[in-house]
Amino acid sequence: MKNLFLINRRPHPGQFSIEGIFCAIGQKLQQRGWNVRHYQSPMYSKGLLPRLYNGFHVRLRQKCICHIVGDVTYLALFMRSRKLILTFHDLNIFEKKTGIARYIIGLVWYRLPIKRARYVTTISEFTRSLLIKYFDVPRDRVLVIPNPVSPKFQFLNKNPIDANRRIEILQIGTKENKNLDRVIEALKLLSTKYNFRLTIVGKLTNPELLSCSSKLEIENLYDLTLDSIVSLYQRSHIVTFVSTYEGFGMPIIEGQAVGRP
Repeated sequence: MKNLFLINRRPHPGQFSIEGIFCAIGQKLQQRGWNVRHYQSPMYSKGLLPRLYNGFHVRLRQKCICHIVGDVTYLALFMRSRKLILTFHDLNIFEKKTGIARYIIGLVWYRLPIKRARYVTTISEFTRSLLIKYFDVPRDRVLVIPNPVSPKFQFLNKNPIDANRRIEILQIGTKENKNLDRVIEALKLLSTKYNFRLTIVGKLTNPELLSCSSKLEIENLYDLTLDSIVSLYQRSHIVTFVSTYEGFGMPIIEGQAVGRP
């Protein structure tokens, strides 16, 4: 039996996309006879000491084939490289930095881990092009494997939108790149004519966004199970996704799998 060690971050509240993707992948591999172990870093990836602790913690537990699947690729510096695979989802933490911080993140999260890994994968041609651009990675060194959709996202018919009744809008994610303030501003303008309920999945950092006109009802939910998220997709009429930056964009294919534009 082949053994695989899937290594992920400790997710902050509201983070769930990467975990859901590789949970589904792990289940499929187990069906094919693999022994898959899911490992989560004990500390949040924030600050020097927690990251050092995460590094030594995973080194003591490294066995078999190891695949770092989240945004903790710096863990590669603590591990034996012979059976190491890295997956890069985007370069957001690198591109939004400047100066010495940008240099350190580029070195510790990208350049050195790539040199240590036996295989490097990414989720889109866009992300691969950035790895090549910033870190001179040979094109054939990075394999593009698009994200899958969990089988829990099942197509469900929805009654056509009735402009005289409430229209259900779903927004997944609240980080800065999700462009949420503009989504709300647009719906405020439209709410003078239509009745919307905007459901936002993810903890809001700016509660003032909830104060809107009477016709734009906003519902903010977080710490949800995958089943609850699927139900929200199925309840919605439209999924909004107008991010300013994405490595891939899971809500697009999740919405399409459920049958929502």
